[in-house]
Amino acid sequence: MREPIRMLAIDMDGTLLRDDNTISAHTHRVLERARERGVHVVVATGRMFSSAKQLAAELGLGNVPIITYSGGLIATAETEEILYHKPLAADLAREVLAAARETGVFTQMYIGDTLYVPERNSFVRDYEAHCRVRAQDAGEEFWRMAAAPTKILLVEGDLAAMERVAARMHSLFEGRVNFVQSTPYFFEMVAADVSKGIAVEQLGLRYGVPLAQVMAFGNAQNDAGMLQAVGWPVAVGNAIEPLKRLARLIAPTNNEDGVAKTVEKYVLAENTAEVAHGE
Repeated sequence: MREPIRMLAIDMDGTLLRDDNTISAHTHRVLERARERGVHVVVATGRMFSSAKQLAAELGLGNVPIITYSGGLIATAETEEILYHKPLAADLAREVLAAARETGVFTQMYIGDTLYVPERNSFVRDYEAHCRVRAQDAGEEFWRMAAAPTKILLVEGDLAAMERVAARMHSLFEGRVNFVQSTPYFFEMVAADVSKGIAVEQLGLRYGVPLAQVMAFGNAQNDAGMLQAVGWPVAVGNAIEPLKRLARLIAPTNNEDGVAKTVEKYVLAENTAEVAHGE
């Protein structure tokens, strides 16, 4: 008989959210039932906190912890209590910015949950609309900012060019920063000891939940650390293939209530021990 699942760590975009950025009423009810049973529900996203908390509020998830910036910041959705924060060191960030500028790709960074850009362009406007945030145009000062950012993001629409940029940044900063990609076009850099997996571990320690009793859901490369860390790694059906290879279970897609159906079967079912034994 296995131990009960006591925490759910759920990626947001492409996993919990359907393609139209909503969740079904059924998914909402299932997560509420899990919380009523004492299961901790955690949202884990690469988004900045100010964006993620808006979605959490609209989804009616309550004062749940939100892992943001792919693990760089954890805060509660309603009270905004910061539970964990690990930014890049300021001197290292300036090195990264200098290297990013040399590549010529568009760069933005996040300091104190504010988005800074060196200029406004069509990408920034689209990003603002999607995330419902407002970027601060720092102009030339962007490249000299002294504060420690939680994340630096490079954006490139040409995948071949992105591969070259990624290779360059790896050659310069391997072991000094952690590289994550929430999409093929976003190359993100956070502190070396930051990941969704480490953030889930921090919350497990806070709530007294061992990683063996955590079920995590994801779809993208930046979810890999989280799935590797927990006892119950789940990839939704629309996940990238490398993530599916890390998963213990493959759930239906984000548009098919994959999270809700899996939670119903393995967390809320009366005979969860028997179900797991027969898996």
